[in-house]
Amino acid sequence: MLGEEDLKAKPVEVEVKPEVEVEPHIVVGTDDLTLKKVGEALGEDSYEKYSGELRDIIDFVKREFGAKELNDILWEVRRIKSELGTGYDDSVVKRLYRYVYLRNEKASIDNELRRFNGS
Repeated sequence: MLGEEDLKAKPVEVEVKPEVEVEPHIVVGTDDLTLKKVGEALGEDSYEKYSGELRDIIDFVKREFGAKELNDILWEVRRIKSELGTGYDDSVVKRLYRYVYLRNEKASIDNELRRFNGS
């Protein structure tokens, strides 16, 4: 067992690590970087082809799930993609866009029905 004199006899060496730059959390709009990253997450090489659809998907995820940072958006997009599974007739972007479109329409119909019924 170490005694007090053993602890005093050994100098303590502290390793000083150089500062590491950490990428800040990216708060996103619908800029090209965000479109590119979401497109890549959905397996598309060229985000320009589906830029309109990707913008709608990003807006939906931000509004529906409160995602503000790029990592949060990517997480939610991948989660929705895995929930929907793969279809054989459309690209993944088109399939996810159709889901977002239908969810938005459903919300609009629900709001209109509430107003119609006076609730």
